[in-house]
Amino acid sequence: MNALRRRFLRQTLTLLGTGVAGCAPVRLWNPCHDDLPEELANHPLVQRAWEGIDPKRFWDCHVHLAGNGDGGSGIRLSPDMDSLWHPVLYAMRAFYLNAGCVDQTPGRVDASYVA
Repeated sequence: MNALRRRFLRQTLTLLGTGVAGCAPVRLWNPCHDDLPEELANHPLVQRAWEGIDPKRFWDCHVHLAGNGDGGSGIRLSPDMDSLWHPVLYAMRAFYLNAGCVDQTPGRVDASYVA
């Protein structure tokens, strides 16, 4: 049974890796990329909010924070992400930690992900 489980996990991870490698970045239509309607753009509240900010130098983004709580930070990933019983989540965890250049030395995971 263990050999069958290992083969299944190996094939799943291989398929996942092949799928990720074959993906090309695409930009889908997003209404947030449209221009702000004139009546909102010229609204006094909006004008006041942008006061002193150069919109051409403004970059709106979001981030993901991951960790295992080893630094006492309280950052936690789902325990399922540490389990090979959940191969997709396990692969996502590996991807996040790799993308964040995380030092996986015990006690350094949280701090190095943030850094």
